[in-house]
Amino acid sequence: MSAVEKAKCLGIDLSLVDESLRRTPEQRALEHQRALEMALQLEAAWQARTNDDARTEPATADALRL
Repeated sequence: MSAVEKAKCLGIDLSLVDESLRRTPEQRALEHQRALEMALQLEAAWQARTNDDARTEPATADALRL
């Protein structure tokens, strides 16, 4: 039994893998780069927010909640 067959028997959805493999390596690399840039922007925004909160509010658990 192949790894793909085993995965299907276990109920693993391989559609995202199939979709990814239809793209060229360059397309996958660009998609990864865009996702990485978005993650870094989100992290920077979170850091900016928590730094602003720390300056304007007391450091409590409630102050760190969204």
